[in-house]
Amino acid sequence: MRALLLVCTSGVTASADLTFDGAANDVWVMQISQDLLLETGGEVQLTGGAKTENIFRQVSGQTTLLTHSTLKGIVLNKAQIVMETGASSTVAYLPRPWSHSMR
Repeated sequence: MRALLLVCTSGVTASADLTFDGAANDVWVMQISQDLLLETGGEVQLTGGAKTENIFRQVSGQTTLLTHSTLKGIVLNKAQIVMETGASSTVAYLPRPWSHSMR
């Protein structure tokens, strides 16, 4: 098993596809100090046996999935979670109560 901890002291904007490449028991943990934004059409790709349930994001700001973007993994969110029209996810979202919306 390999584990990767990524600490971001600002927001994260993904304007292209993100690829997680690893074995089935590898784990990724991202601590994001501000917002997480997945741009229009952006997609999270899993290769080499990587699993959705082994990708964790702790987001202190808002998580936004723009139109036709796809997110995979687990999101622990302090603020609002927004999914625009056509966005999809295979994610377990754990927001604070009353902090998520769909447009």
